[in-house]
Amino acid sequence: MFSAEETAFIDKILKSADAGDEQIIEGSTARKIFKASLPVDVLAQIWHLADRGDKGFLTSMDLGIALRLISHAQFGVQVHPRFMNIPVPPPTLPYYELNRRRSFTPKAPSRTRSATPTAGLSFAPDITREECAESARLFLDHNPVNGRVKGSRVRELFLHSGLPTETLYEIWDLVDLDYVGSLDLTQFILAMHFIREKTLRPTLKLPSAVTIALYNLALPSRPMPSSAKRPWIISPEDKRLADEQFDYWDPVCRGYLQRDLVLIILIGYARQLEMEEPEATAVQIWSLLDPEIPDQLDRDGFAVALKVLDDTAGMIPFPAALPKTYVPPNWRRKRHDGLKNPFTSMVDRERKLRRMSGLDADAIRTRNTRVVDIERAIREFRKEQEAQEQLRHEMAQEALEEAKRQREELEAARKARELAARKEREEVLRREREIARAKQERERVRQEKARREREARRRDSAPVEDEATRRSRSDQEEREEREAEAAQKAREERRAWARLEQNRWKDYYKILGVGREADEGEIKRAHRKESLRHHPDKGGDEDTFMLIQEAREVLCSPTLRGRYDALRGST
Repeated sequence: MFSAEETAFIDKILKSADAGDEQIIEGSTARKIFKASLPVDVLAQIWHLADRGDKGFLTSMDLGIALRLISHAQFGVQVHPRFMNIPVPPPTLPYYELNRRRSFTPKAPSRTRSATPTAGLSFAPDITREECAESARLFLDHNPVNGRVKGSRVRELFLHSGLPTETLYEIWDLVDLDYVGSLDLTQFILAMHFIREKTLRPTLKLPSAVTIALYNLALPSRPMPSSAKRPWIISPEDKRLADEQFDYWDPVCRGYLQRDLVLIILIGYARQLEMEEPEATAVQIWSLLDPEIPDQLDRDGFAVALKVLDDTAGMIPFPAALPKTYVPPNWRRKRHDGLKNPFTSMVDRERKLRRMSGLDADAIRTRNTRVVDIERAIREFRKEQEAQEQLRHEMAQEALEEAKRQREELEAARKARELAARKEREEVLRREREIARAKQERERVRQEKARREREARRRDSAPVEDEATRRSRSDQEEREEREAEAAQKAREERRAWARLEQNRWKDYYKILGVGREADEGEIKRAHRKESLRHHPDKGGDEDTFMLIQEAREVLCSPTLRGRYDALRGST
């Protein structure tokens, strides 16, 4: 049911509490062990769930369930029976961390503190068990909540050491590995260790990051947070230089720089470094920072901006997003909904007092002159930005007008091509109609000539016939004429249907100006009206006149009209 890590922690608790052979813990002993790990009402709920049967004591199984629920609660999870079966790392128990014994295979190296420390000595001393016990006692004295103590509660304790607030500011950023504005027991022990060492040896340099070996000596109840392995990339020397530049550009000690001023500074530095497109580089750096307050940048953000500018000048690829190692500690706390460094306001106030206290008349005049110069530079920069924006707007407007003109030209060319194609199709159809009419006329003339020749031959060769024979021959000729006419009509209908297939795109109803439900009388009246209107003898267009005749021919024939309507409905 329990993981190996949880089982080992349960065995250590039972061993330290002298649970005996029965492996049980009485209620009074459990109260001491769980004290200060969570609020009392939450511990009461956990005890009610763990002490199944209201026995008044906890078995090893009950103790494991209680420890698991405490760990979930310390991670912000509400106490609920469904979390009894979900594994979790062991909880932070201040009382147990204070009283448990630690075993070392080799003996911890002895540490001697020199009365005359060496300047520039790096930080190397380890943490002793006595320091852990003393720091754990102080941790419990400051009423931790959920295994953590806020910065506002321990700030007075840290200030009592007599160290400068800037040093305490650095120590807090060094040990607040979770960036939430509060410390657990391990982080508190590390902070007290650094404070003791800096108090005894003021010239001792703080490390840039907490090492895993040092972290493991501070009674860790959980693995070292991954964020501790990504310390802030800005070195103390780079931060000092950036603060000097920040103080120069912030003569009235506002604590922030406006966006336009930051862009002016970055553009100037980029030009000094002979970078290509300094304006675009400055804008990219600003968009990359994404500061907490829009259009303002604090000291830490200004240091990051200069670092990114130096990296870009050193041919380091421009990142798509700000890397985690570049994010200042206070920004990380803000993104984790945590509290700021408790010494931030004190450091800013002391820095402002130092800068304002030593000003004489000349310094004040110099400062006022710098303020005026900065305001004038900002105004000129804004005017330049407005002019560039106006120029970009005009260029964009010209591009839109040019695109509109090109679209209009393309549309006009397309319409011209369609008109030429339509005229060409109409000319082809007109020629086809003329050819068809000529062919029909030749066929009619040929048939008439053939009929006359047959009649002449019959008259010349036929014997004298009686009345019955002449009548029979006359009937036979009439039948042949009717059959010839029917065959000619069928051929004409086939040709008309073929023409309908070719000309179904024409709207004959629209040409005559009638609806699809118009009867034959309406069609004839519309035909007469349109024929008189477009007759070539009266100045009308011959092609339009031919289209009107073609429309009447199709719509006045029920067969052709039905075929035409069927073809138009299928398209």
